[in-house]
Amino acid sequence: MKIKRKGNAFVAYRTEESECTNPLQKIGSECGRISITTGRFSGATGFMVELHQHLKEFLKPKEEAYQKLVDDVIENIKKDIADGDVTVLEELLKFIPEEYLKGSLPE
Repeated sequence: MKIKRKGNAFVAYRTEESECTNPLQKIGSECGRISITTGRFSGATGFMVELHQHLKEFLKPKEEAYQKLVDDVIENIKKDIADGDVTVLEELLKFIPEEYLKGSLPE
């Protein structure tokens, strides 16, 4: 199997006879694809696990960078609160839907 990025998806291509049970699919043919943005898969199920793993590895640095940003913001908010300043926290909370804010409160 060979996986290449094609537009907004990763595409798996058949490289060996044993990779696919469909005799109509020739070597070099596309056997599966996964969307980078939605994670939606289409194609032969035998290629699904490899494509999902490939997508997961591709997205991992972005997730780690986002988590570091979240951690840095939390640390900054803690410092601001300790200094008596809740401005940033109030501004961020304005972006959260009301039902989520209510859900974070004790009953």
